[in-house]
Amino acid sequence: VYCGNCIGVCPTGALMFRSEHEMRKAGTWDEGRQTRTDTVCGYCGVGCQVEIEADAIGVRRIHGAASASVNRGHLCAKGRYAHGWRESPERLTQPLVRRDGRLVPIGWDEAIAFAARRLDEIHAAHGADSIAALTSSRSTNEAAYLLQKLFRSRFRSNNVDCCARVCHASTAQALRQATGTGAASACY
Repeated sequence: VYCGNCIGVCPTGALMFRSEHEMRKAGTWDEGRQTRTDTVCGYCGVGCQVEIEADAIGVRRIHGAASASVNRGHLCAKGRYAHGWRESPERLTQPLVRRDGRLVPIGWDEAIAFAARRLDEIHAAHGADSIAALTSSRSTNEAAYLLQKLFRSRFRSNNVDCCARVCHASTAQALRQATGTGAASACY
């Protein structure tokens, strides 16, 4: 329901993406200036292959790759439609730290140093069970491995988890049946 696969398989073109329809009406849709990029969807650990159509303005459409064995052209609603965040004026583009009750922008080096210092302080004051790491299912296997290694070796904390266990329970179950493990299978 509302995943957009009907648009992808419509043989007549009677169905189209709302964004495409609005851009055609506004005269900002130019099929000839769009580039097509093949990549892997980053929303969960399934690893669906996608074809991204973009132009100078930004991402215009996302399709499932028909030849991909993992998704055979199909995508969920997130994979197909959830790309508007890239152009959102509310998108965070740099780290923020709270000072005097207000969030203020800081540089990446300062943000990383701040986070490392606070983790060390909390760990020293309250022990290994006072901190935890939660990774996203959009992370690569390699990034998730490094995060759990940091928390288990540096902080001696086994409080490590991934959101895929909860919010992607259905995909994790399908992966477990198909591959023998419910872990993310996509390596970027």
